[in-house]
Amino acid sequence: MKRILFALLFVVGTANAQYFTYKVKDWNNNKVYSFEYSPILKQHLDEWFSNAEKMNMEICVLEKLGGVFWSNQITFYTKPSFGLALMFKDSPMLVLVDDNIPTYLPTFINAVLYHELAHLFTKNNRHPKHGVPYILQDGKNIKIENVIKTWNDEAKIEYFQYLKLKMK
Repeated sequence: MKRILFALLFVVGTANAQYFTYKVKDWNNNKVYSFEYSPILKQHLDEWFSNAEKMNMEICVLEKLGGVFWSNQITFYTKPSFGLALMFKDSPMLVLVDDNIPTYLPTFINAVLYHELAHLFTKNNRHPKHGVPYILQDGKNIKIENVIKTWNDEAKIEYFQYLKLKMK
């Protein structure tokens, strides 16, 4: 029942949106994965996969990804939040980034997308309290100003090193 409600709310809430298919070739085995995405997130996805390739990340989890969306549906599933990773055993996983984040804050949008993709790749929706990169903490502990000031190439390397460690 919960899945039916989820599907209905998602379809109704996103009926007017335009999505595209994102394709990424796995640099480890040449397999091509594809999922739907909102165009506003494309540059952030391109960057994520470019960095993932540099770090030689395993990306086979993409087989289960249904889409990465700029969405207003997050508040249907959780208290107000900037992003949400929806993971189900027998259904495609979804990553939602709140469309209420101002587009003039691209650094913050980028960090939210990275945060939600970490849930997908570590297959864990929990937020560790210690020993994690700043953007992987629980959202209520993250200050937007700090993310904008500190989300740089060095922080992204730390993020991918952490992901690789947790994916083993």
